[in-house]
Amino acid sequence: MTTLKKMLLTGYDKDVVAVLNQSHVLNVTVIFSLLAIPEVDTVGSTIKLSAYLNLAWTDEKLTWDPADYGGIQELSLLVDTVWTPPIILGNGVTTKTIANSWHKVLINHTGVSRVALRGTFNGLCGFTMTFWPFDKQACNLFFVPLGNENIRFIFPSNPIHDDDFIPMGEWTYEQITASYQNRFYTGNDIIYTVKISRHSAFYLLTMIIPLYCVTSLGLFVLLIPCDTGERVGFGITIMLSMVVFMMVIKDEVPKTSEPLPYMCIYINITVFAAFIVNIINFVSLSLFHRNEAQPVGQRYKYLVNLVSMFSGNRTVHPEVKARKNKDDNITCLPSTPEKQLDNVLPSMRKENLEPVEHDFISEPTVKHDKIVTWKDVSNAIDRITFVTLTPLAILATIAGVVYLKAASVYPDWAN
Repeated sequence: MTTLKKMLLTGYDKDVVAVLNQSHVLNVTVIFSLLAIPEVDTVGSTIKLSAYLNLAWTDEKLTWDPADYGGIQELSLLVDTVWTPPIILGNGVTTKTIANSWHKVLINHTGVSRVALRGTFNGLCGFTMTFWPFDKQACNLFFVPLGNENIRFIFPSNPIHDDDFIPMGEWTYEQITASYQNRFYTGNDIIYTVKISRHSAFYLLTMIIPLYCVTSLGLFVLLIPCDTGERVGFGITIMLSMVVFMMVIKDEVPKTSEPLPYMCIYINITVFAAFIVNIINFVSLSLFHRNEAQPVGQRYKYLVNLVSMFSGNRTVHPEVKARKNKDDNITCLPSTPEKQLDNVLPSMRKENLEPVEHDFISEPTVKHDKIVTWKDVSNAIDRITFVTLTPLAILATIAGVVYLKAASVYPDWAN
């Protein structure tokens, strides 16, 4: 073994491409074996892959006859002692070569050399956060030869191995593809496109549903009685809670995300809606505590009557209501004068036709006018706002989530 190593490495230059004729192109077969995706940093725009980059080539300078060396068919040497393809991750965070000193090259007696470069590849990736947290991402990893080496990367029939992939983190691995790209300054590059999708259940349970609940509580502030004195504080607390959700999202998306995530737009809309509800709350409180001596305008009366019509409630003059409670017989009199006389005549006969003055004819003609107070106006505004915005908030939230889930696609360049 020692004699064989000495023979092979004597006069061997590891910095020269492993071909006897330097004008020839050396073919390097590449197989990518993906093991895991331990980290996806959408804020820092980086993705980290744990994988093997398997390389195979024929070193014309490292051949021997097994019969001359005790039948040795293969020999293992450190990458520092022989030529290996100088490959770097073109869009990596660092520019060091992939091969490390502890990697070993397995060399066959025919010169066929193989090395499995095990490492964690940390590459840069531009993420599209439009449909966050239901987003689908695609990242490219460029493996390029360092320098102007006269080599050419080729793929076997199955250039990707992902049978040993280990799922981890908040992302689902979907697919990885391999392709070539020729550049005049690097030559023949290898591009691996990784497609991943985010697990959205965590964000749905910890952010979207709580945000909807907080938004709904902002509407229920209108059901708190105005005389409790808690409405203003409750409404402001709801707005502060929404600001907290905005702070959470700020830490999840890139600061220069373009276009802006729809979820950020949704949260801004909910904050604006909470602001509008608080403004309506202030107006309602102002009307509730207004001096009753100030007359209620016709528009306010129309608003109260509209709410009463749909709710089935009716505001009756207090004097009329007291009169109805005092004499049920009068309030239950028939509506036509003829039927009223028929009911009264028997009593007149019973009293020997003595003239008795009755006011039963005039009392039913009392007009039951609605007395609208400022408190009624305040309650009507609260009801209209609550009934209008509550279903709108429900539909907007459901439609937004369904749209984000259905519309999320991979970038056009990855399809």
